[in-house]
Amino acid sequence: MDKSKKKGAIDGSKITQLELNDSSKLVDSPKTGDFDIDSSKLTHIKNQFYKDQLGQLFERTVAGREVAGVDTLVSIEYFNGEIPQDIDPLTFEPLGGWYAKDKKNVYFYRPFLWGQQILNIDKADVKTFEVLKGNYKYAKDKNHFYEDSGIIEGFVPSKSKLHEDKSGKIIRITCNNKSFDFGFVQK
Repeated sequence: MDKSKKKGAIDGSKITQLELNDSSKLVDSPKTGDFDIDSSKLTHIKNQFYKDQLGQLFERTVAGREVAGVDTLVSIEYFNGEIPQDIDPLTFEPLGGWYAKDKKNVYFYRPFLWGQQILNIDKADVKTFEVLKGNYKYAKDKNHFYEDSGIIEGFVPSKSKLHEDKSGKIIRITCNNKSFDFGFVQK
């Protein structure tokens, strides 16, 4: 393998190696550790999802990449294998903002410079999960409110009141003398 083709990319808190292969697609396969995967041999499932011969699930995404002689980042398509492997590609749907779901799970689905970050939100209820009106990083289900992929503690949806601004955007949650203003918490 031509080691000059390897390029480091930050993926959350770790660095993974991505390689530009012959079909000009970057492929990241954490399961196999094999950076010689040919993206042209991935099988398309639906929308942005693909699988390799071993069943590893990949998401086709776009990442910014430095290219010699170019002053700005260049968008390069690549196939990300650093995603939850229990995603159901046939029922996966973005919900708006930084969230998506399939028939089994809810996901934090945030765009980053290096592509999409997809994390399973373990305690989220798929049937009742919804993004809060006018907000991209706040959501709720029947049990919890969420900021990004985390639960906003101390606020139960059935016992909380949502406050809107003049445009209808939800800007605050109150419950039991506590207030959560989107951006900071007040007691």
